[in-house]
Amino acid sequence: MQERRLSADRFGAFSDAVIAVIITVMVLELKVPDGSRFADLLPLWPTAISYAASYLFIAVIWVNHHHLLHLVQQPTPRLIWLNLVHLFAVSLLPFATAWVARSHMAAAPVVVYAVIFLLIDLAYLAARCSRCWCSRPAPPSLLSCRCSASPPCAVRCYFISGPRRSAGLSGRPNPNLQNSPLHHDQKE
Repeated sequence: MQERRLSADRFGAFSDAVIAVIITVMVLELKVPDGSRFADLLPLWPTAISYAASYLFIAVIWVNHHHLLHLVQQPTPRLIWLNLVHLFAVSLLPFATAWVARSHMAAAPVVVYAVIFLLIDLAYLAARCSRCWCSRPAPPSLLSCRCSASPPCAVRCYFISGPRRSAGLSGRPNPNLQNSPLHHDQKE
């Protein structure tokens, strides 16, 4: 029996579905006021602001994620797991959003909310930098790191992932990058 690999489209569809469910869970926290006047909406301001901010953040997360997945031809097991960690961190947002709203933006819930965003950013950065690879199996310099992103990504890859990053531990080039529109050969 031949092993079937996960396609980039299916990989993206799963991520889109998870993000859609997260937004749905968040919107369920928006409760209808008891009265029928506009003044009855006033006590709901913490929930509305928390929801709007979280929705905007999730929109940015989705756009960045969408951009990253456009560069992936065939998801690697490492990228799949990093994506699952990223989606897990994003899935914590409805909890943090509701806690911030119910506490009227008290310090502890806001700190938890910020920590969740730090986790989301770190997971996304790890997924994005997993596309970096180096041309030599020897410990590379920053100049030998090829990356689908901007040069700062190469610096982040080096310091976050260490010198033998995402090429598996083999130092071989990442095959996902070879036909990437952002891939370019560097003269050595």
